[in-house]
Amino acid sequence: MSLEEFKRTLAQKVQEAKSQGIPESTMKAGIIHLADVVMNFDKPATQEEALVQELWNEANAKEKEILAGLVLRLAGEDFK
Repeated sequence: MSLEEFKRTLAQKVQEAKSQGIPESTMKAGIIHLADVVMNFDKPATQEEALVQELWNEANAKEKEILAGLVLRLAGEDFK
């Protein structure tokens, strides 16, 4: 999946969540939980993925929340 396809899919899922009344904080928590699972159970396939995994593992809770917010922003949503 290309980055553009990922962003389109992400935007659709975020919009679905918003239409269901799911707050930003819940979406961020879900992103953090999913990332924790992926980072613990998936082996990086590229050097870039290995770097992202290392950064995630070094991040504290606040930094992970910031990264989750950036993922939401990738969806083209303007969460404030």
